[in-house]
Amino acid sequence: MGRDANSKWHVLVLVSLSFFFANAERLCLPVLFEEIIQDLHMSLVQVGAVWGIDPLGGILVSLFSGLLIDRFGVKRTITVIILFSGVFGILRSQAVGFKSLLFANFLFGLLVATTPTVLPKVVALWFRGRYLGTVNGIITTVNCSGGMFASITSATLFSPLLGGWRNVLILYGLPPIVLSFLWLLSYREPREKISPVIHQNTTSFQQALSHVVRIRGVWIIGVLQFGAFGAYTGVLGYLPLYLREIGWNPLLADSAVMVLIGAMGACAIPISILSDRLRSRTNILFILLIGLGISLCLLPWVKGFGIWLLVFVSGLMIGGMVPTTMATIMELKGVGSRYVGTAFGMGASFSMVGAVISPPLGNSIAQFHTGLPFVFWGIMAGGATVALLFMRDSATEAQ
Repeated sequence: MGRDANSKWHVLVLVSLSFFFANAERLCLPVLFEEIIQDLHMSLVQVGAVWGIDPLGGILVSLFSGLLIDRFGVKRTITVIILFSGVFGILRSQAVGFKSLLFANFLFGLLVATTPTVLPKVVALWFRGRYLGTVNGIITTVNCSGGMFASITSATLFSPLLGGWRNVLILYGLPPIVLSFLWLLSYREPREKISPVIHQNTTSFQQALSHVVRIRGVWIIGVLQFGAFGAYTGVLGYLPLYLREIGWNPLLADSAVMVLIGAMGACAIPISILSDRLRSRTNILFILLIGLGISLCLLPWVKGFGIWLLVFVSGLMIGGMVPTTMATIMELKGVGSRYVGTAFGMGASFSMVGAVISPPLGNSIAQFHTGLPFVFWGIMAGGATVALLFMRDSATEAQ
């Protein structure tokens, strides 16, 4: 019993660290965009394209990675994904212009965007039951901590210290490579407990996909992820540029990104615990999406403290959504631990589509008013609540 409990914490630490560094590696980029624009002579729309191309890679492989982990298991799949996310993250530092940076970030997205698909499979296998939402909240908080660390240190500390944005990208690419070897060497105990069940119920790609696509709740959560993750990605890439444009100094602009991500982490665990106790995740998701939509739509029309407040509220809403949607997918009837990887892959594909479309579209309307992108993203998030009208109470079950 004690050995099994130790294995659970071992897995939780590895998952948390993987999320931390994957998010840090990804979110070091927005605060470096001003420096990259000057170095590579890029436009605002090109910046949106670079930021959006990362999720495009995720669209192409997130569903496949979910099928892959359901078919071949956790250890080998995660080891490869974490390893090459570090390698391709470093490759971005070698860009010589817009096209090469676009291509490098696309390759990076092929791997890092699958992390939210494959890592929850581990959580579903080890922590099903009353603490499912809470564990997802812990992981979300650690994930946000990685983003906070990267957003506040990348441009203001590491870039001057290391000699520019290229070396910062190299720095953040190294930890995932080390983590991949930790996954390879350190996962033996939990694998012994889980693998017999997995291999007795081996599922083909076609069988898993044909099963999951018939589950109504997976489509509904996918639409929610399309709106919420699309809005979040657009805001995250544009916010530091917007604040600099309206006169904020770089440190304050980068701090606003840290506040957004920090609020996500602060809200994740409380909302997760609340959803575990109330067992009404659909109602919680509705409130969070409406709150996110309103806060983003109001953002361009306030100044000073009002901006800080709305950024904070937006982060709270997004932070509550992440673990709640994760737990909801895990609890959908017909999913279970056997199909959870495929279900996450399908949901992630929706979110990646939103994340690809959102940044360039939002950035393109900034020419009419610098605050209009936030209104666009607010409508995108709030409008996704329509999908919840089709969620039946019987679609999920307590685990």
